[in-house]
Amino acid sequence: MSKFNKKIHSATNLKIKNLNILVIRKSIKKIYLRVATTTGDIHVTVPKNTPDKYLINLITSKIEWLKKYHEFYSAKSSLKILFQEDQELSFLGNKYYLKIINDQELPRIYTDYQQNIFINKANNFKEENFIKILNQFYRIELNKILVPMVIKWQKIMNLKTNFIGVKKMKTKWGSCNFSKARLWFNSELAKKPLQAIEYVVVHELSHLIEPSHNKRFVAIMNRFLPDWQEGKNKLG
Repeated sequence: MSKFNKKIHSATNLKIKNLNILVIRKSIKKIYLRVATTTGDIHVTVPKNTPDKYLINLITSKIEWLKKYHEFYSAKSSLKILFQEDQELSFLGNKYYLKIINDQELPRIYTDYQQNIFINKANNFKEENFIKILNQFYRIELNKILVPMVIKWQKIMNLKTNFIGVKKMKTKWGSCNFSKARLWFNSELAKKPLQAIEYVVVHELSHLIEPSHNKRFVAIMNRFLPDWQEGKNKLG
């Protein structure tokens, strides 16, 4: 069972230096500290018997790093996407522009893969559903990229996956269930360059060989994707 599937013993809120931190206690051995890339929320997952004093000292030692990324991702999440002509959108690491078509009977969203994302605005179209439709677009487009990319890399790495899924994720770009060979990817990856997406694919596939982020895992990444650090940096 992966650390993500372990039973939660408790979930409490902690405030340090004006930062609100969600503390989740589980039956695990290591401490995991994350800043959600979609909201800026701070989560720390710890072994269930971790002393409060030790936890507070650890978080305090990382406070500048936490504050930096909390502010960065909070600012990004506060940028409102408006349903308006030429609204700037991110897609595959590039700037795209929303084009609204008003004379279609059925709603549809698609791209020319150059610089535009089109939406057919049907008579019963509700603007409050725009973000939902846009997120569906990102999931579908990302899936088109992921399936052949995973197939390519699992052949190179001599691996086999049983499932590939795309969904909105709060704190991770991807996840791997080691025992079931199931991979999930964050739909927000559709906004990132292909090199960044490929990095996440190889990263999650590498966890089918080594579940932990240890020296062996780094060696696997270096072997199969020597420039993986460049892809990681492009995630932002």
